[in-house]
Amino acid sequence: MPQEGSLAAHLDFVRTPVPLGRSIGTPGGGLDNATWARNAATARIGREGERRTAALLDVACRRTGGATVLHDLIIPGSRANIDHLVVAGRTVWVVDTKVWAPGVYWRVGGRAFRGMARFEPAEKRTTTLAVDRLGGYLRGLGLDAVFAAPTVVVWPSGASAPLLLLGRAGDSPVVSGRTFGWAVRSMTRPRRFGAGRVRTADQALVEGLSSLLVSRRGRRADSVAVASDRGPRRA
Repeated sequence: MPQEGSLAAHLDFVRTPVPLGRSIGTPGGGLDNATWARNAATARIGREGERRTAALLDVACRRTGGATVLHDLIIPGSRANIDHLVVAGRTVWVVDTKVWAPGVYWRVGGRAFRGMARFEPAEKRTTTLAVDRLGGYLRGLGLDAVFAAPTVVVWPSGASAPLLLLGRAGDSPVVSGRTFGWAVRSMTRPRRFGAGRVRTADQALVEGLSSLLVSRRGRRADSVAVASDRGPRRA
């Protein structure tokens, strides 16, 4: 057996296969035949937005040493769902996708507006709910995770993009699809000397979270228990 620090040990490390990042689940799958959506057109537009975000995350993660991304998961103890989770090491990043009509979006205090009309969808705190419930769910499985600040990605429903003068949706940072795409490509660009290895997902976390995929469970969120002894740690 080669000694640590020897050339043989170094070469053995270099030859060790580095796993590829993975994409799991069906982006927008929860919007297929969604009876709760306003209408079929609304569901279709929402599904297309989720697939656009998923495409960016999938390209970034499906590489040597990449993270694992899971699409369309139920939130434990809720009828809501979360669109995307990225697992890098033991860090979990919650990403929600929205599709908004062209217009000027702004915020005063806790109230959001499109033009001069109140826009309550930008006030919902779904991502915060997801972080709290997912943390409890994982603790119930004996797993500990660190949660990065969640992000809300907004795509346009038409040819003109929304003007986002509000910095947050609910209490999470909000970014346009174009800005999000640039940021994801920048953060996950492969680096030399194996730096990407640290992004490989903790497989125990991936397995625990995979049980929440809508594609595996349907929308039976009420059947998933959630612990609430303490809040999740944050990055």
